Amino acid sequence: LCLIHCMGGTDCHHGNLIANGEQPVVIDTETLVHPLPQIERSQDSVVIDSDAPHLAQKQLKESVLKTLLLHQWGISQSDRLDVDFSGLGGVEGQEISSFKLKNINTDGMNVEFEVSILTEANMPTIDGIALSPKDYLADLVVGFKQMYRFLLTHREDILAADSPLNSFVNQKARYVFRSTRIYFGILENSYQPNLLRYGVDRSIGLDVLSRAFLAEKEKPIYWELLDAELQSMEELDIPFFTSNSSEDFLSLANGTVIPEIFAEPSYDRVLWQIENLSETDLKQQIDIIYSSFYSRFAQEPNPVSSKSIDRVLASEIDPILPSEEIVTQAIAIAQELEQRAIGAVDGSMTWIGLGHRFNNQGFQLQGLGYSLSDGSAGVALFFASLFRVTRDSQWCELALRTL
Repeated sequence: LCLIHCMGGTDCHHGNLIANGEQPVVIDTETLVHPLPQIERSQDSVVIDSDAPHLAQKQLKESVLKTLLLHQWGISQSDRLDVDFSGLGGVEGQEISSFKLKNINTDGMNVEFEVSILTEANMPTIDGIALSPKDYLADLVVGFKQMYRFLLTHREDILAADSPLNSFVNQKARYVFRSTRIYFGILENSYQPNLLRYGVDRSIGLDVLSRAFLAEKEKPIYWELLDAELQSMEELDIPFFTSNSSEDFLSLANGTVIPEIFAEPSYDRVLWQIENLSETDLKQQIDIIYSSFYSRFAQEPNPVSSKSIDRVLASEIDPILPSEEIVTQAIAIAQELEQRAIGAVDGSMTWIGLGHRFNNQGFQLQGLGYSLSDGSAGVALFFASLFRVTRDSQWCELALRTL
């Protein structure tokens, strides 16, 4: 996990990880030294970095989560799919809806949704029973710390001119513009009979790829990629793009060159990643690892009825804490929040936390939204209430910065 993170790797989902005995084996390393898209590091990066919510999203995108080894629902943070495709969190037994051909070689042949059970080889088993990664979280964290500090200790050697790292200069690496699963789903849907009668209908079915650009005010830098995607899918292929680790442009198979499509050459990004290793960053990555596992395996508590509460004897209820102790605990919580806050240059602040997903009653690691229940408005209300009780102006200031 640590090496793939520091090498700028991604796409290590459950299909690219095989359990060989007790050891995980990555079978697809074509996305090491993966370039960072320009859209994620805007040309006006100063504006984006000055806003705390955007800064929180950027930190998540550039954290260990980008490896896809750690849990997230679906194929992106904004995905509403209730399936975990990650390398470590994607345990077997999950249900997924997929397209299946029905009544093959008959006039009634059609494509329908069918629920199937994931049976990937990324999870080790004992006597046919898949082991849960949550039971080995402590071991994972220890290994991550050891490798991180090893790289930190030997940083000068790794960045030296004769370092083995230099073998990644001018190397080809796959650029994953969209998830293969998106292409595969659209391609399977295009096999429906009502899209196969006329070529124009099938082309319209494939053109759903362009929906991602509808919100753009101007033609995006990725426009030429859309033409290449559609051409590949018209030929029943999955679009595949290759970048050079020492270049910030992308050359397509048809000869088209898209300049400055990447924020920087991906090899330079790896060097930056290693140069900026620190104990502060290590703590942040460890927190994200723990939060990722919690969001995957945490369960909603069983609801307690009012009748059950009424049956609790008064003698079994803990006595109310003195008000002074409550305030002391509240101040300690506020100080912890201040320490963990992500602050931007405009003075705003936010946090990375767990958002509730109503469609599957699960949780997703994300930057705080603006809601009162699990967003920045609730945190601001807490700071404001603490200011009202203590009259300490620092809590008032933090409340305003949170809003």
